[in-house]
Amino acid sequence: MPTPGVATARNAALGATDASLIAFLDDDEAAAPDWLARILSAHEASGADVTFSPIHGRAEGAPAWLKPYLERFFGREGPVGSGLIDQSFGCGASLMTRATALPGAAPFDVSADQSGGEDDALFAALAARGGRFGWAADAWVEEFAPPHRATLRYALTRAFAYGQGPSQTAAKEKNWPALARWMIVGAAQTAVFGIAALVMTLIGHSRRAFWMDRAVRGLGKLAWMPGLEPQFYGASELKRLNRA
Repeated sequence: MPTPGVATARNAALGATDASLIAFLDDDEAAAPDWLARILSAHEASGADVTFSPIHGRAEGAPAWLKPYLERFFGREGPVGSGLIDQSFGCGASLMTRATALPGAAPFDVSADQSGGEDDALFAALAARGGRFGWAADAWVEEFAPPHRATLRYALTRAFAYGQGPSQTAAKEKNWPALARWMIVGAAQTAVFGIAALVMTLIGHSRRAFWMDRAVRGLGKLAWMPGLEPQFYGASELKRLNRA
């Protein structure tokens, strides 16, 4: 039996269909009734290989000072209008043209099974091939953060992992100048935003979590090395469920 993991699960789902268009929704997301029609319309109009849609983050039960940060963290913002964009987002709430965006039988890198980031690698490779990304501004999805994720600790751990992404991609490509550049950026972010976060925390500022987020993303760019990736999926999630 294969080791459980997010990339393995995505590859297995792809293996169960031969559809030419693949829509992705995460298990904690709920799409508006017309979401699929709207994202399909934008996808076809732009000619993108992957089209993303906006997400309303929901963190019910979170403390009042933390809720705005968490709802932005679990949400997704983009242009006010639909069309081509020059960046990618996460796999959730997206529509992909299989032939160009999902090559091969297992396009998601199973080395990311436990830590996540399999979609970052997929989209980086697509961009390198000249792929195009699109945005469906009126195709809305809500993401409901479950209690074990609607915490500052979880969000900052994810932010650290997001920060690791650019440095890890540069290292995998053996692009050492880019890696050095990202680490310099990370050092500056850690220092500047870390000091700001400390001050905001000491005075109890309501937006202190936003500054903490920026600081730990910078730290992630510095501490990108294999073995330092946080584990969010697969075996670690099974352990959490068994403890519950």
